[in-house]
Amino acid sequence: PQTTSAPLPPTLALTLTESNGPLPACYGNCTSDADCASTLRCFLRDDIEPVPGCIGTGVDGTSYCYNHVSTDSPTLAPSASDIPAEVSSECPGATFLPGDLTTEENGLLLSTG
Repeated sequence: PQTTSAPLPPTLALTLTESNGPLPACYGNCTSDADCASTLRCFLRDDIEPVPGCIGTGVDGTSYCYNHVSTDSPTLAPSASDIPAEVSSECPGATFLPGDLTTEENGLLLSTG
């Protein structure tokens, strides 16, 4: 888990932290709505239930803050229904994610596109 007193960066991935301040969306471990920033609520979990507006499974039994007015549907993993024929024939069961993926790691910008 991250330990910080600085503002936490926005994320959609479930993230465990030991922050001293109110938690932003998709951060845990909250125990009540009071642990979450502003209008967010604490999504109490017993298992790995999907957290609305966040992606991933997070830590089993850990509760996370979420935007209860969000229109995003919860998901355990990204997916796409329109898998190109060349992908599905070469890799049965593969998940195709259209678009580019960009991330920064250790000061390096990594991109698929």
